[in-house]
Order: sequence, then structure tokens, then C-alpha cells
Amino acid sequence: MCSFVPLWQYDAFFENDRISLVNFSLLHITCKDAEEAKTIGKILVEEKLAACINILKDVHSIYRWKGKIEEAEEAVLFAKTTADLVPKLITKVKELHSYDCPCIVSLPIMEGNEEYLRWIEESCE
Repeated sequence: MCSFVPLWQYDAFFENDRISLVNFSLLHITCKDAEEAKTIGKILVEEKLAACINILKDVHSIYRWKGKIEEAEEAVLFAKTTADLVPKLITKVKELHSYDCPCIVSLPIMEGNEEYLRWIEESCE
């Protein structure tokens, strides 16, 4: 029997050799275009800050910036990484990004293919 443990109370959790899913993150990052996303993505993988990058082109964004409603065609970069690397990944993206205030948000991976999650862990620093 497994008792409930709030996610914020532990960093690693194994039950019956099942890998903890809270140790992985998916980052959503908007970029000015697919080329910028590709450049940033390659560096993140090369530096082992992310195991895998996916890029979605032609994303239409609507947002408020400096008091005005704006619209732009952008690209979205998805990065899969370990939770402990998220701060380093965010710092690196901010160094490379062309925006003053880039969208970089991290979402915990709560469920997934365990072999894939182990591969993420092995592929990152």
C-alpha cells in the first residue's frame, strides 16, 4: 500500500523500481522563428541540458506587451529534461534568446513511458 506524499516533499521516489516521474520536466519556450528555436535547441542538446527538442513552426501568438495587444508568428520549442537541470536550462535560453522577456515555462512530467524517461535521464548531464 502506498500512502499519499505531496510532490513538493520529495526529490526522488521509487516504488517497486518505478522511476519517479516528478524528476522530469517539459519546457515550453517561444522563439521569434524556427531558426532561432533550432539554434537554441541544438545548443541545449549539445550541452546536455536537454535530451530532446521538438520545434513547432508557424504558431500564431496573441499577447499584451507594454500595454498593447500584439500578434506575432512564432515557433515553439519543447525541451525534455530532468527537473534538476531546469534552472541551468532557463539561464542558457535567456543568454541565447532574442526576446527581452522570453516565455520559458517548465511543466512537470507526471506520466510517461519509463524507458523514454530513463533515456532522458541518461542523455542529460
